[in-house]
Amino acid sequence: MYWEVKPSFLVDISPQWERKIAAINCFASQFAGDSRDITELYPAWGKLIDRITTQCKYFGHLMGVEYAEPFVVKESMGVDDIVDMPVASI
Repeated sequence: MYWEVKPSFLVDISPQWERKIAAINCFASQFAGDSRDITELYPAWGKLIDRITTQCKYFGHLMGVEYAEPFVVKESMGVDDIVDMPVASI
């Protein structure tokens, strides 16, 4: 999330976006029982959600969807059928 690395591939996560944010927000439950707001205990919390949203929207824009998750593969990746790949080749 913090590295400036070009992703090897992107995955459309638009249908799962709300679930992803809900899962991230589960972290706040570790502070259950504390009367303070999560942003008081962890001021960067709001910025974290904003950053993840912005990044996923950016990567989504690159592939023409609302939200996408970037992945980096350092190893060579095998492709079973190049014709079935949903991108135009160079």
